[in-house]
Amino acid sequence: MDKATDFEIFMKLNTAAKRTDVKLTYTNKLFFIRLLNLCTLEGEETKEGYKIRMSALELADKLDISSKMVIKSVDTLVACGAVKRYVTNKKLQESYDTILTPQFYEKE
Repeated sequence: MDKATDFEIFMKLNTAAKRTDVKLTYTNKLFFIRLLNLCTLEGEETKEGYKIRMSALELADKLDISSKMVIKSVDTLVACGAVKRYVTNKKLQESYDTILTPQFYEKE
């Protein structure tokens, strides 16, 4: 799998945001790039895309940003289809699988 350039990823995110009528900020796009880099280092590649299992607090710590920004960016990226987020421990609601959609980071 060849990774798209940051510019290509930004363009794909812009297209999806327009299609889904989601307001995507530069910060949201940069978060996606940083999350992708983290996934390539600490996540796993699955059929659905790169997957990482971390809470918002853990992602905030790893990416050195606030948990509020993690939550807001993930919610925005989920709304435009770039990311999927699943609760993996429903009792505690502390574990999450975050999956990046391949069409946004793979080179065409």
